[in-house]
Amino acid sequence: QIFYSMEFPLIFVGIVALQSVEVSIISCFLQLRAGGYQWWWKSFWNGACTGCFALAYSIWWGFARMEWADWSSMSIYMVYMSMIALCYGIFCASV
Repeated sequence: QIFYSMEFPLIFVGIVALQSVEVSIISCFLQLRAGGYQWWWKSFWNGACTGCFALAYSIWWGFARMEWADWSSMSIYMVYMSMIALCYGIFCASV
């Protein structure tokens, strides 16, 4: 029973990793083709931008859709979403 609950997240992580690899390869190819041979950090930031997007979306969601009871619940939400977005960005950038 426990293995079935982990099946969907593992498939999701695999799809995200595959998508991140494809985008990084295409962007590196286009940059090298244009003559930009300083591609190392650019390829890292191409993958890490998904974490920036996830953080921006979570901030928008927090202010547009949620009703905060007090200041502490908002700060806990922002801290946890920042940590999740940072880990997600590092994962997508390092793949």
